[in-house]
Amino acid sequence: MSSFWTPTGEHPIPNERDTDVLGRLAAASLRRGVADGPGEESPEVQEMRKNRRVNRRLNGISRTADLMSGSGASSLSFATGRPQDPMFYWKQANLPYDIWKEEELVVIRHYCRLLYLTHPLLASAIDIFSKYPMQGMELACKDNELVDFYSTHFLEDLNYPEYLTDVLHERWLVGEAWPLGQWNDTLGIWEDDELINPDDVDVIKSPFIKEPRFEMRLPESLRKILKERQPEWEYKKLVNAYPELLAFLADDARMPVSNILLKQIKFKADTFHPRGVPILMRGFRAVFQEEMLNAAQDAIASRLYTPLILAKIGASATDLGTQYPFIPTSADLADFEEALDEALAADFRVLTHHFALTMESVFGREVMPDLSGDFDRLAERQLQVFGISKTMLSGAQNGETYAADALNLDIMSQLLGGAQRLIKRFFKERALVVAEAQQHWDYEIRGGKKYPVMEEVLEVDEETGEKRIIEQPKLLVPDLVLKSMDMKNDTLRRQLLEELRSTGVPISMKTRLTNIDIDLDDEIEQTRDEQIKIAVATQETRRDTFSALTAQGLPIPEDLETDFRAKAIDAEEGGPAAEQLPPPNMAMDPAGGAPTALVPGPEDYAMADQAEEEGGLPPDTGAATGAVPPSPPLATIIPLPRQRMRPEESDERRGDMPKRSALFNSDDIVFDPWVAKAVIRGDDGEDHEEGAHRLITGPAHIGMRRYVRLDPTEPLPDAESER
Repeated sequence: MSSFWTPTGEHPIPNERDTDVLGRLAAASLRRGVADGPGEESPEVQEMRKNRRVNRRLNGISRTADLMSGSGASSLSFATGRPQDPMFYWKQANLPYDIWKEEELVVIRHYCRLLYLTHPLLASAIDIFSKYPMQGMELACKDNELVDFYSTHFLEDLNYPEYLTDVLHERWLVGEAWPLGQWNDTLGIWEDDELINPDDVDVIKSPFIKEPRFEMRLPESLRKILKERQPEWEYKKLVNAYPELLAFLADDARMPVSNILLKQIKFKADTFHPRGVPILMRGFRAVFQEEMLNAAQDAIASRLYTPLILAKIGASATDLGTQYPFIPTSADLADFEEALDEALAADFRVLTHHFALTMESVFGREVMPDLSGDFDRLAERQLQVFGISKTMLSGAQNGETYAADALNLDIMSQLLGGAQRLIKRFFKERALVVAEAQQHWDYEIRGGKKYPVMEEVLEVDEETGEKRIIEQPKLLVPDLVLKSMDMKNDTLRRQLLEELRSTGVPISMKTRLTNIDIDLDDEIEQTRDEQIKIAVATQETRRDTFSALTAQGLPIPEDLETDFRAKAIDAEEGGPAAEQLPPPNMAMDPAGGAPTALVPGPEDYAMADQAEEEGGLPPDTGAATGAVPPSPPLATIIPLPRQRMRPEESDERRGDMPKRSALFNSDDIVFDPWVAKAVIRGDDGEDHEEGAHRLITGPAHIGMRRYVRLDPTEPLPDAESER
């Protein structure tokens, strides 16, 4: 029996078990290591450790290859599985996705703006979804004067066709748009409407009000002026107009803004999220994969354009057929590299070498792969973000059906129609503010007169909580009409209108021309002018024909003879022609010779009104007393039209002027007195109240109940009488 081997070479104690020997040796080794430190390893031990490490690595690689080939072997690198986390891809790809973090939502918006600037397909889709729903914009109302007023104010002065397109652009691009209006209390109209950066607005939900509250950070341009106080005139103008801005200069300061002035138009990707989520998030993964394809294509193109060339100088003895090989020196290598650089930089590339040269391309020998199928697949996925399919654009091929295209068309129509409804609601909210300030009440016509339409609303007293139903006049604003987004039925709808018109259904021309770029009033005016010009030109032609025939003594047709031949007036036929009475003197009464006033007085107007009510001519005072005989019709006083002492242009100019606002000095409307004050820290360190929060609260009457003393049984005053 062989003895147990030990590293120290000492013999074990007789009849001692192996485990006891190993334990005793291990304890001695530990004591020696603590006292003397690690000893030096022999070269054999180091070589053995190296071989074990190399063998372990090779065995791992072989097991990995066996696993990939399906042999069933295992490996430690594949023993740990990938984490089963649905967000694993987004985390590994470093794509922003957590919309519940405000700072990450800001990154998402910035990424969307970058995609719009750099991605041609997504940018085109955003432009189409922003501009196409705004086609055919016009206002419709039963009162044409209101249509003219609101069209001038919103469509021309505020440039709403372009502004609403920008609003939709922000909604589709970053998920929400923030229009901020500037109200003019004196004129009762909107002065301006601008878009605010969503990153500067905070949305705060409240359990006590239906709509959330908005807080806004001052724009960087305003903060710079208020901090630096330069330019000085801009600083003074801002402080005088909006003194409350001084309290919100800090970087983290937020200013409360009225939800009447500031509106949120968002894309509701998440029902319970207070902010809008960009629709482009649906295409982030396809965009990221497309960038990977672009990187691969760029790498291949770079290798094809600048390949790696391997050059070998020298030859072995066998190649040379001698006993000694050719080994180039450093000078030979330097000369060759210089000659190669000159050849690659020259227009005509020729490289001549005298001996033992071999050149080959290492990278760049592959052919550019066809990645069009991969790009088309990703482009189709990106179009699906907006409900657009490839076959809907290019048509079905290879047996494809149109069923899926019809579904995509419905989805696209719903997206565009939903955007239109948001725009119409936004316009109505803006127009209602103007209507209340301008006293544009809804009405119904009874007996040729306008009577106000009343509505009942529920009002809750904030202090006592008492609820009461009050009656108030209903506001009247025009409706914003846009082109129908039901694209497949637009032609059928117009055909139906024309068929109904042909069968006798009273459908007006204005309804039939809806969403068509034709102004019906202008067309009627131009048609009338054309008909007048044609009639005048026709008669002038007949007159010139008559004159030419008469001058040459040619026969004249009977109709021209009747219309243009001069005739003498017979005394028996004409009567007054034989008497040849002198023209009456307008300054004297033709009958009695008494002077007659050329300008009627107030009594004459009163008599004219009385006669008009009785249905006859105004009585003559002379005839009533018998002192003066009745005057002939030439002396009858005809009352002039009222308020016609100024030219027609004055009434036309006055028609576009703003009416008296209901905000100040109004006898018809009484508003609840509630105005917020801005508390400003002064230079003396004390707090002062500086005016009203016009930027914060907006119009003073918005949100307050209208108490209008209008009798529904009395007709509304006409605009002409107000003038």
